[in-house]
Amino acid sequence: MTLLGGTTTGSAAIVVDAQTISQIILYAAAVLQIAAAIVALLFIPLSGKRWFWILIAAALLLQSWRRIVLTLYAPTPETLSEAITALGVSAMLLAGVIGLRALLVTETRESKRLKSAIVRSSRYVNWVEAMIVYLDPEGKITWMNAEACMAVGCDLYDVLGMDWFETFVSRRVRDRARTGFAELVESEDADDAYVEYAFVDMSGEEHEAVWHRRVLRDDEGEVVGIRSAGIDVTDRKRMEEELSFRSMLLDQTSECVLATDLEGTIVYANEALSSLKGVVQEGLVGTDIHDLLSQQGARDLDALLGILPTAGSASMETSVTSGDDKAVPIELRAHLMADGTSSVVVFVAVDVTQRKDAEKTIRHMAYHDDLTGLPNRSLLVDRAEMVLGHARRHQEPASLIFVDVDNLKCINDTLGHALADEVLKTLAKRLTAAFRDGDTIARFGGDEFVILLPYTNAEAAGRAAQKILDLGREKLTILGEEIEPKMSVGVSVYPRDGDDLDRLLAGADAAMYAAKRGGRDQFRFFSAREPESVPE
Repeated sequence: MTLLGGTTTGSAAIVVDAQTISQIILYAAAVLQIAAAIVALLFIPLSGKRWFWILIAAALLLQSWRRIVLTLYAPTPETLSEAITALGVSAMLLAGVIGLRALLVTETRESKRLKSAIVRSSRYVNWVEAMIVYLDPEGKITWMNAEACMAVGCDLYDVLGMDWFETFVSRRVRDRARTGFAELVESEDADDAYVEYAFVDMSGEEHEAVWHRRVLRDDEGEVVGIRSAGIDVTDRKRMEEELSFRSMLLDQTSECVLATDLEGTIVYANEALSSLKGVVQEGLVGTDIHDLLSQQGARDLDALLGILPTAGSASMETSVTSGDDKAVPIELRAHLMADGTSSVVVFVAVDVTQRKDAEKTIRHMAYHDDLTGLPNRSLLVDRAEMVLGHARRHQEPASLIFVDVDNLKCINDTLGHALADEVLKTLAKRLTAAFRDGDTIARFGGDEFVILLPYTNAEAAGRAAQKILDLGREKLTILGEEIEPKMSVGVSVYPRDGDDLDRLLAGADAAMYAAKRGGRDQFRFFSAREPESVPE
């Protein structure tokens, strides 16, 4: 009995010890699970996923509570091996949670470091007045600076991961831009490239830009991305197109257009001016506008440039020497243009040759006879005022000769108007050739000519009258007809016979009729005793 009883008591002791050890181990497992729950709660500030980690911690706490309750109240507690297994699982669970937290801490620290580095780098990159866009090898956006975000009209975090080409590259150049990008990524030796293509902002507006692409590689040389630095050149393109269009318009105009600085150095010349000068446009740039003008024109230009700062615009008439050394009359209009930092003078040179010729023709028609080209009565009056005015001031003589073709009426009636007109034109040429350049030979009307002779006294006027008679006696062959026109001449002398044109004309006319009355083909000086006129 004693042996049996002793044996039974020993077994009970052993059982009691195993249960105690199992309970202690289960308590330890519960403590480890509580610790794991606490570590799980520490994930919240790292990951920000609050409910997820609270649920994990709650599950671990419930499991530890279960361990404790089963240990205290279960009629058949877990065996020692089961308790050891539970402890090992709890230990591994705690170790896993601690290890996971360590990884998350490391990742968080690395992420913060990278973000800090990006922030620091972006501070410098954002100082650059250029768009900086980082793309992965697939063309997706990994980062953009503030300039790029402003250009496309969106925030950085709204576009991260978007396909740059599908989102922001103009459809008309998308394929070309993507092809160039892919070629750069796949190239083994290329490091950068310059391209030009349009990008589109979030509102759909296109912007022209020039891009510099730089390949980014890792330590093994593999391409990890492309950094594109771009400059928006939309305004420059628009300005270039506008300037090109304006230049085209200026080159199409027949007027010469040039621009100079305030000293007269040419900074622009259009095609019309280069054609006039017979040189290429570039050959005029850098030369002095004064060299295009005559000496007097250059002096007039200096005066014009002097008044521009106050007047703003001015004009002058001058002439420019063409490529074949001909003087071309021009009207030069100048306008001062200033933008606050610099000033240029824009000149428009209008060729006024046709206008001058027209004015000359109009003046000639107004003061000359249509048939003979000689001065008419109007020009005779102007010339007489100058000649007689000079004679009065200097007390010099002057003479006036009145000429009438004796038989022009007979020629007109028998041979016709055309032949009579030819007689008048021939006599006009002969009279012009016979007298000085300073003398005025005018057709007074019909078959009458008047010759005004400055610095001529009565004796010299007599010799001139005789010369006229000799010309009239020379036979003319006109249209197959031989004609001897002959003329009657009357002479009046200033101031003896009159002190103005009207009196001199009246005196010479009276003397001419005296010559006709005396037998024609002769000349007479005015005499107050002669009648003023006689019928033919």
